[in-house]
Amino acid sequence: MKNTNNPSAFPIVGANTVRSEGMTLRDYFAAKAMQAMIGNPNIQGPDDSSKDFDLFSKRAYRYSDAMLKNREL
Repeated sequence: MKNTNNPSAFPIVGANTVRSEGMTLRDYFAAKAMQAMIGNPNIQGPDDSSKDFDLFSKRAYRYSDAMLKNREL
């Protein structure tokens, strides 16, 4: 499945083909955003509440979606 707005983060390019396996660019951006949020001492991290973890993951994907949108400009 080819998605030009959310391509594979690490496509495998061959002589005549491009295979898209693994994580998407959206997932990669979200992981980087999550890493920055968790590593920032000025941001209070989630406690053991699943609600807090959901908030952080949703926020990471919002950053990711904004980055994908701006790639189109």
